[in-house]
Amino acid sequence: MDCYDYLHNIIFDVKTGIKKGEINFYRLYATGYALVFESIYEAPVDIGCTVFLNFKDNRLLVERDLFHINDDLRSWWIEERDKKAEMVYEEKDPGIAECERRCMYEAVCRA
Repeated sequence: MDCYDYLHNIIFDVKTGIKKGEINFYRLYATGYALVFESIYEAPVDIGCTVFLNFKDNRLLVERDLFHINDDLRSWWIEERDKKAEMVYEEKDPGIAECERRCMYEAVCRA
């Protein structure tokens, strides 16, 4: 969680780089943070906001996705968590990640 607005009960998650895939997938991050926050502080969090920061032509681009954290998102997050836990328990290899640009871990990933 990158920021929490106590006055409005909003969880903020900041992402940098190129936005890929379905926008709803990014909503899972804030949903997960909301579930943890609710568990620890016993305060309801029903609004999430993903902020995307990118640079293009030496200009900062800021996009936001403000959304309601509903039961469907909460269930989806729990399903994804359970899938990941099952992979760890069964020691399944997730395979090599697909990277479109160079990163500092490229030599390790491709080795």
